[in-house]
Amino acid sequence: MTIVGVPVLAQEGRPAETWNAGKAPYATIAQSAGATAQPTIRFDIASQPLPTALLVFGRQSELQVTVDAAATAGRQAPAVVGDFTAEEALSRLLAGSDLTWRFVDASTVTLERAVAEPESGPLRLGDITVTARRTEELVQDVPGSVLVLPSQEIEESNIEDLEDLALFTPNLNLGDTGERRFIDISIRGISNLTGTQTSGPTVGVYLDEVLLNPTGSTIGVDPNLFDLERAEVLYGPQGTAFGRGTIGGAINYVTRKPTEDFEAEIDGEVGSHPDGLVRGLVNGSLTGDRTLMARLVAFGRYDDGFIDTPNIGGSNDEQDYGGRLSLRSQPTDRLTLDLAGSFDRTIYRVPNLATRDSIEGDDNLEFLVTRDGEHRIDRGLVTFRGAYDFDAGTLISNTSYLDTEVKADSDADLTEFDSGFSERPSTESAIGQEIRFESEAFSVPLLGQTSFFLGANGTWADETTRFKGFAPNGVLGFEIDTGREVFDIGSFGEVRFRPIEKLEVAVGGRFTYNEVTVSQAGFEDASQSFTNFSPKASLLYDWTDDLSTYALVSTGFKSGGFNALGTGALSGREFDSETAINYEAGVKSRWFDDRLFVNASAFALFYDNIQVPETIAVGLSNVTALDNAASARSLGGELGVAALPLEGLQLNLNYGYADARFTDYEDSPRGDLSDEPLPNAPRHTLSFIADYAHPVFDDFADAFIRSEYSFTSSFKNVLAPTRPNFDAYDVLNLRIGLRADRFDIEAFVENVFDEIYVTGITGASGFTDALGVSEPLEVGTTRRFGVRARVRF
Repeated sequence: MTIVGVPVLAQEGRPAETWNAGKAPYATIAQSAGATAQPTIRFDIASQPLPTALLVFGRQSELQVTVDAAATAGRQAPAVVGDFTAEEALSRLLAGSDLTWRFVDASTVTLERAVAEPESGPLRLGDITVTARRTEELVQDVPGSVLVLPSQEIEESNIEDLEDLALFTPNLNLGDTGERRFIDISIRGISNLTGTQTSGPTVGVYLDEVLLNPTGSTIGVDPNLFDLERAEVLYGPQGTAFGRGTIGGAINYVTRKPTEDFEAEIDGEVGSHPDGLVRGLVNGSLTGDRTLMARLVAFGRYDDGFIDTPNIGGSNDEQDYGGRLSLRSQPTDRLTLDLAGSFDRTIYRVPNLATRDSIEGDDNLEFLVTRDGEHRIDRGLVTFRGAYDFDAGTLISNTSYLDTEVKADSDADLTEFDSGFSERPSTESAIGQEIRFESEAFSVPLLGQTSFFLGANGTWADETTRFKGFAPNGVLGFEIDTGREVFDIGSFGEVRFRPIEKLEVAVGGRFTYNEVTVSQAGFEDASQSFTNFSPKASLLYDWTDDLSTYALVSTGFKSGGFNALGTGALSGREFDSETAINYEAGVKSRWFDDRLFVNASAFALFYDNIQVPETIAVGLSNVTALDNAASARSLGGELGVAALPLEGLQLNLNYGYADARFTDYEDSPRGDLSDEPLPNAPRHTLSFIADYAHPVFDDFADAFIRSEYSFTSSFKNVLAPTRPNFDAYDVLNLRIGLRADRFDIEAFVENVFDEIYVTGITGASGFTDALGVSEPLEVGTTRRFGVRARVRF
């Protein structure tokens, strides 16, 4: 099923892609008012996908063709063979489509959708692209559950991190400990249950196809989000397309790329915490053409916080800053090279924790920590991507280097009891290389129109942590140095074919070899390898151009690992890989000339060999160790509705239901947890957005009002020492302002009713009752109001 975020209008789609024609264009009607005739050209264009046909047309006509890539994705062009003018050839290529064209100048022709504006409303809901199957295609054509938030919605909803994203994403929940370096992401109820001893993620987080949590560590999975083209949330196992560590799903951020046209903007925000943000970008060609283009983005943000820390003074203030430089070169119409480097830093004194007493009381939120700390997260990423378009398809190479460093000095127990303090610096680095080939469609007897992609990848990742514990008087109590290396190679592919025009059949798989090594000072390293094959199959049937149904079977796995070294008799004891299989069916539909999208899915996900804490007998005593001791299942679905019911009014509803629970977990440290709900798995999640805009000042600008509502039902964490229950919560944001070509300005209130809601716990919960101290809990951001403004040049 595809969930569509609040869409942009069709004319506000992604940046146009260009088919560069060549050198000397023929004379066109647009060239001069006195032109009386167009020359004929010999065209020889075979029936093929429209994007490829337009590339061939550009070469043969020596014209440059620009078009929104989303407008041509998935379209088939007829054969055009013979002597025609360029306009006659275009007419034949676009026959039966909703595309028309206009000449921008003597050498450039632009393709556009020929959609008339309905009298009672705006044009239409725009098409949105996605890379859920590693190839770019329309989100409505993907057989699977996907949430896509395009850049316009990200900006208008002020989505800046994972917490913001989760509020708008059904069946996604964050169960964390108040710190951006320890975040447990749950999709459809599936999340990491092994703590820091994991050797792979359960939900993969990607930035421009680079996995941000390759060792399973979460220190880098919550980057500051800026200048995104879109955010994609892919539901269910993604083992074939993305590899290990995507049992629950994947989150993929796609950044904007440089373009030839000059673009610059600066925006700022002032909030009530107090807090502020300033951000700027500049984009354009460095050579006057597409030979070398650049995009530079930088930002800085400060938030004074919303939780008081009376024992040490101040509050939970936070600073964030960073930037990205992207370079793009298109020296020919076939070759695209992208080089990008980004860095962002987050600094905060204390986690976003508050005592249970202050949460349940009427006064301000308080965190009674006794020692000031310093937390700093640095994230750096360098990527190089090359893509070459052959007539038969596109060859893509991705190379990346990821580096994340954390400094964490904090109170040891996070309560008013002074038990000392700790230092926990961590580093994670990874080198990745992938190469893949994405074919154009071609005809095969019996199979019909066929396309495929094939690829191979390799990743080496290393994570190290030094953990020091100090007594209240500053005396060093212990020091533990640990490390983890993960080496991963794989090959993957998928073939899609249409034995009949209305039916797409897709089958694929990935083979993975994974090697994990853990180390700890004073102990011998432990190493183990794991292999897996993750197949996938889907059927997509187009009943009409606007209605399709699909069925999907997908699989995934998470590699095994080791119990911590130096833990007695079970030191270095290994545990095996987890596996999951997902059965899914859904419907995708468009109605009323693309003014209403209604998409729905149902899934049954079975999760086996889960890595969980288990009580194990050793001699005459019982100890707790990680083992493959549980199985689970998740049943549910997603519903997405996007509508333009009235002129200027856009509505979007996303709802998720997931009943996720253990089916077998008898020997947990908390007793028999069979049939208990999985941790951090709310059954109901919902978001609703309404945006109304109306022209004012003789159409100089649009005045708008926007509301954003999200609801999360209650959930449990049955593995927590005190088995806390988390209450349901809802959050309402309101925005009002003006939008114009050159500027936007708005006033906003986020969390209008000042909802105090708990999203996670800390390890301190296990001894708060015994010590008689206050239990610290993770809380979401309280009410905040302010103004935002953006100016474009």
